[in-house]
Amino acid sequence: MKTTTFKLGALAWLFTFCVCVSVSAQELMQLPHPDRMNAVSGISGGGSGPGVGVVLVGSVPPNSGNKPVLVFVHGYTGSSDAWFPEGDNDMYARAFNDGYRTAYVNVYPDRSMWTNGALLRDQLALITNYYGVNRVVVIGHSKGGLDTDAAVNHYGANTMVERVISLGSPHYGSPLADLAQTGWTSWLGAVFGQNNDATYVLQTGYMNYFRSVTGNAVPFRTLGGWDYSFFSSLGPSGSYLSSSGFSYTFGGGGNDGVVPYNYSRRPGSTELYSSGNSRTKYDHFELSEGPNVWSTIRGQLPSSLSREAVPTTEIAANYNPTTSVGSRSLVVASQNGGPVTFAVDAGARNVQIEVRTQSQAPAPKLLDGQNRTGELTLQRSGATEGLIGNFASLYEISTPKTGDYTLDIDEPYVAIITINGGGQAMMRSDLEGLRQVYRTGETMQLTVNLEDAEGAAISGASVNAVVRLTTSLEGVPSTEDVSFPVEFVGTGVAGEYKAVGPSFPVAGVYNIALEAKQGNFHRSIAHSIGVIENDLAKPISEDNAFDLASYPNPFQGETTIRFTLEKPESVRLSVLDVMGREVKAFDLNGFGEGTHSVTWDGTTGNGTFVPTGTYLIRLESGNRAQAQRVQVLR
Repeated sequence: MKTTTFKLGALAWLFTFCVCVSVSAQELMQLPHPDRMNAVSGISGGGSGPGVGVVLVGSVPPNSGNKPVLVFVHGYTGSSDAWFPEGDNDMYARAFNDGYRTAYVNVYPDRSMWTNGALLRDQLALITNYYGVNRVVVIGHSKGGLDTDAAVNHYGANTMVERVISLGSPHYGSPLADLAQTGWTSWLGAVFGQNNDATYVLQTGYMNYFRSVTGNAVPFRTLGGWDYSFFSSLGPSGSYLSSSGFSYTFGGGGNDGVVPYNYSRRPGSTELYSSGNSRTKYDHFELSEGPNVWSTIRGQLPSSLSREAVPTTEIAANYNPTTSVGSRSLVVASQNGGPVTFAVDAGARNVQIEVRTQSQAPAPKLLDGQNRTGELTLQRSGATEGLIGNFASLYEISTPKTGDYTLDIDEPYVAIITINGGGQAMMRSDLEGLRQVYRTGETMQLTVNLEDAEGAAISGASVNAVVRLTTSLEGVPSTEDVSFPVEFVGTGVAGEYKAVGPSFPVAGVYNIALEAKQGNFHRSIAHSIGVIENDLAKPISEDNAFDLASYPNPFQGETTIRFTLEKPESVRLSVLDVMGREVKAFDLNGFGEGTHSVTWDGTTGNGTFVPTGTYLIRLESGNRAQAQRVQVLR
């Protein structure tokens, strides 16, 4: 066999904590000794915290030596205040006392990981320059872990980061974000500005897309939580996740009130402890607090003198927990207030009704099928965390009867009704492993299974969904109005239904709001799916069609792309960015049988250099194609 080669394409200040100096739109602020934090106004506490772009650097402990610098990244809606005493956290003091130099960044609290990833890269450059080090260790809480993921894998920050420890980060999104984008609930989130760039990218479909274009340039260690207090501000969202199959008691791995434990596991990374371990028995906010997690973090740091034996699991590169989603709940809503009906199926032990409103609402009225007043017991009420409304009240029907009910509230509301002990619905897709998104032109392959309280299949049900394009691949609301119904028909297997629907017309993230009904059985499922451009509109071979490989990868100057042809043929090589847009294309004619190589110098078709990030190298001939991710570093 012949081998051919083809060449293509050409702050330093430190005086007092009240002084700030702007450097490239960033600011450094010196923190006092941890013991004085409560006495300093404007740095800790105060609600909103320092402004976006501000970097707080801790006092240098006398025993720091050569220990690594730690950079802390806050989560969604947060600020650097989250790590300090007035945020009920002593992380700074614990790190200082153990001899670690620290920095605390402020990124946008409501922007996507793309925006924050670029900002964080610049902040890391500021921090490494300030401390005179080449690399740091980043600790990211919640969405801060995703912002860090983007920084190191798409914006070149990997050269400044030795490792990342993520705390409760939604590496596969959160079903709460899927629910928030359904037509059932999105109007209520919009009232409070809860539909923002951050919530759009936290959809599970968007995070599957992000995972599909994100590599592993830096080692990650993940720590998740699997418990929450029923009566806390996370109780409402945690209860919904539990009813969707993420309950530790019933084998679903549990959830921390915001993120299912299994969704905090990052593919190709190291899991610290596991679901069910007492060291992870925390809710979403407790996972960021020094008393709970500092000892675990400290044991994972380079040159740590106090390592502890931590049970770890290497997470496979093809790990994907979002293939299936379940439900023991149904969602009803009224944008103007007023009555809605729902049904309770046989076997229900009790019914919980979570009412989400704009503000504290009057107690709902409940009527059974005979128009008799039903008994509702208030379980909890108060302000809530999450993406749907600002106020939540939980009511219970302790001895439900099978049949219809009417719920009536005098102001706009969403009600999430969980039938404990009743039947359940399960939906699964054919997206699994490394196949995490669909392509335009493909038809979704979704299957639903229904069973009653005894586990028997439910046949003859009406199963329908509304599929709506919500988000562009850039992570912002889609400007295209795309929505279509999907009917599910029986497959011939008892209780099983398969989607019959059109193909995806454009790229983006599609929300799926599904309802299944049969007699008194009624369940709702919220999910989302990512779709990328299929610029060739041809079937893609799932095997290693061309033995495609590139080296080096990641690369800074150029990378050599090697492929093998079994016979003489013309092939087309294209480079796509993470949004599915073609960056450069080459028509390669006259190649014979054998192994060949092409060099890409990291330029576009116009000859300009592409920015740091992940790109897709795609080779195709006829109806065969193969693709590989490469990472460009600048």
